[in-house]
Parts: sequence; C-alpha cells; structure tokens
Amino acid sequence: MLNVKVLCECSNMSAQLDNLLELATLRFPDGLPDEFVGKLFQLSCDVLITECVSAIDADGSCKVRCILGWGASFECLTAALRTNELRDGVH
Repeated sequence: MLNVKVLCECSNMSAQLDNLLELATLRFPDGLPDEFVGKLFQLSCDVLITECVSAIDADGSCKVRCILGWGASFECLTAALRTNELRDGVH
C-alpha cells in the first residue's frame, strides 16, 4: 500500500491578504464597506496551486507539497485599491 502525504502551504497567501487588508484599512478608515468584505469572501473561490513538488521519504511514503496562491481576482481587487478605483462601492 502506498502512503501519500499531501501538504498545502498558504503562508504566502496569508502575507498577501495581510497586505491587502492593510491597504484597505488605509483606503476605508471608517470601516470596510460590505461590498468589499463580500469581495474578500469571493477570493476563496479563486485559489490556485502555484507549485507542486513531490518526493519519496526515507520510510517509502510519498510526500506532495503544494504551494497555494491567489488567482486573478486578488490582483484585480488589489489594483483597484491601489489606483483608487473603489469609490462609493466596490467594482
């Protein structure tokens, strides 16, 4: 029987999300609009495997390490915040 371990690493995503929230807090000092919060939740539907590496451990098990990253919607939301494209609502 083949023993397979799958590890998903999302530390890069976490750091990117922290940066996005810091930017959003500067843009919306009185609180994040509901529409923006909704866009944040929608990001969970746009997660990609950006890298996948496998190796055989000393015990013979196969270890697969997947690094997760954000898709295009994260970049669009970040760009909208940086360029001040989010005015009264969120586009």
